[in-house]
Amino acid sequence: MPSHRCSRPKRFKKSLAFVRKFICAYLFAAVIGLFFCSPAHAQGGVPLVTVATDQTSLNLSNQFGVPTGSAINQAGDFAFVGNGGNALFFRAAEASAPTRLLQIEDQVPGYPDCKIRSFLPLVTMNAAKLLLFEVVFTSSDGQLGEALLTYDGTNYHTVVTSASIAPPPDNVAYGSLIPGSVDDQGDVSFSAFLAGNSGVTYFIIPSGGTAVRVASTGDTPPAACTWCSAPTVSPGGSVLIVGYQLVPPPLNKKGQMLLSLWGGLLVGSKDGLSLVPMASSGPCSPNPSSLPVITLQAFSFSGFLNNLGAIAFTNVSNSASAICVIQPGGTAQAAIESGAAAPAGIVPAHTSAGTSPPRP
Repeated sequence: MPSHRCSRPKRFKKSLAFVRKFICAYLFAAVIGLFFCSPAHAQGGVPLVTVATDQTSLNLSNQFGVPTGSAINQAGDFAFVGNGGNALFFRAAEASAPTRLLQIEDQVPGYPDCKIRSFLPLVTMNAAKLLLFEVVFTSSDGQLGEALLTYDGTNYHTVVTSASIAPPPDNVAYGSLIPGSVDDQGDVSFSAFLAGNSGVTYFIIPSGGTAVRVASTGDTPPAACTWCSAPTVSPGGSVLIVGYQLVPPPLNKKGQMLLSLWGGLLVGSKDGLSLVPMASSGPCSPNPSSLPVITLQAFSFSGFLNNLGAIAFTNVSNSASAICVIQPGGTAQAAIESGAAAPAGIVPAHTSAGTSPPRP
């Protein structure tokens, strides 16, 4: 059916013409009035008074607000991001006051055409006072970017930027960055939301080396982990459900991080992923995972990795629950398991009715 535009009634046309003439006459009168009125009349007779200029000294507070993030090492060296993420400060253990390192509107060290817009609250520091932090910046053409930087007390060094290219097999820009930790050798860990990837990926950069990809949302478990469960994928190849921990687990002194993936424990390092060996039976043996997807989490097993590479974790098997310990090069051994006799001298948590525990 052909369409037709609705015609306006004649009386509407007459009204419209009248309105147009009235508006034109009003605008003409306004222009004439502005042309002939004096500056005093234009200001309504109210004089202008200068309140402040870009050279006026303002009485601002000289006190710190609540830091948004901080880091301290064993020697007592302390670093923090100021309230609002506006500046980065450092105070050495022997110093009486903190020193401001960088603040917003400063140039990004090494990038003279980029200005800092904010600091992420995540900062870490090793025993050698090497500080790891992240800045959000804008370039001279207005583009927003991110950079991971380290500061050794004298010099700044760029770890990566959001535009840097990730190592194979990804080979895309890092995109959004999240700082992890820095160990005493200077190895750095971080995570990234790679360009075109909705998941999170963990990386380690060994001191003086290049980035190593550790694990990513959607990866598949190693073949040696017979009790692990591969992530469920749709026909298109994307993970249906994604769980992740944004900040990677801390590095120990060997540059290792402990990960719980696919129902197994793995150690990530500059050499990639290595499977933590479990006992073949008993309370430290694994239960086959029923998890349908990869979950990048540090301690699903409530596990811990010390600086020597030893691992302790809680485990619930078919036979019992236990706290298990794995020494470097060894297999899991139960340190404590449910049902075992408590050490002598331990007072029971519950006593019989009408009795009281012995007094010490």
